Amino acid sequence: MDSFRKNIPIEWVSEAVNQTGRAAVRKRRFPAEQAVWLVLGIGLMRNRSISDVCDKLELAFPDSKGDLPP
Repeated sequence: MDSFRKNIPIEWVSEAVNQTGRAAVRKRRFPAEQAVWLVLGIGLMRNRSISDVCDKLELAFPDSKGDLPP
């Protein structure tokens, strides 16, 4: 994730979320910013599974209580 953040400005991710025109009023299990990182990762690491991309980018899907897996 660090190499992604070094090469992809966080402002681009924020702008991508803003361009959707949807405001997140409630806390989501998988926030929009993480979804953007995941889409970028899938595009850049096409030879890996989504699960591998999530692991590589240190993205985790919280459970229904909002807790992250250990």
